[in-house]
Amino acid sequence: MKQVIITICSCFLLCLSCNEKPSFIDFTYPDGKSKALVLSYDDGTIQDIELARLFYQNNLVGIFNLNSGYLGVTRGWPQTDGDTIFQKYVPKDSLLIIYKNHEIAVHGALHKNFTAIKNDEILEEVNTDLEVLTQLTSREIISMAYPFGNTNSSISKLIAKTGVINGRTVADTYKFDLPQNYMIWNPTCHDSKALDYLDAYLDLDKQELSLFYVWGHSWEFGDQNRWDNMVEF
Repeated sequence: MKQVIITICSCFLLCLSCNEKPSFIDFTYPDGKSKALVLSYDDGTIQDIELARLFYQNNLVGIFNLNSGYLGVTRGWPQTDGDTIFQKYVPKDSLLIIYKNHEIAVHGALHKNFTAIKNDEILEEVNTDLEVLTQLTSREIISMAYPFGNTNSSISKLIAKTGVINGRTVADTYKFDLPQNYMIWNPTCHDSKALDYLDAYLDLDKQELSLFYVWGHSWEFGDQNRWDNMVEF
């Protein structure tokens, strides 16, 4: 797996408009490679610490999509079954330590559902995240993952005006194609299914550029079997 080049969003999107279909004349992968891996993880909970370490130990670069409004706090998330899951988020002053070798991206300051709120609230969610994460890291923040993975054409166009150049969903395609619209970027699969598609991607033999895009949440690795599968992947 280490032989698959790891390419994160910022590496190859700067010259693309969000509506153009990529081709060889738009960009190439380093060293003439034709395969790439994106690892995108949401929320910014403390379980990111171990996951970021795992990526680093295996020479992988991840994208960590953070809710700046929850950094350093513990927040309860009510579930449909009446239970509440409590999540502890990484401290504000730890971002450059935990994510030293990884990309930091927007995930909405308070993780609001963009399809259920007005445009001004959407912009507040995105711009607040951009401002806070930039202040805390002195980095240029250029990408995002939509909270709950929810977006549509009008929302993606609205967010593109903020300077964000790609927005990622959770609508699994189970394919290895590059997106035709980087502001509505659908993944290959959730990490719980990554092993199921690994051999197919490693065996993929074609000259055109391809991409294995995996998404998830580090807090889901409380399940030891799930963590073992990620280590194997």
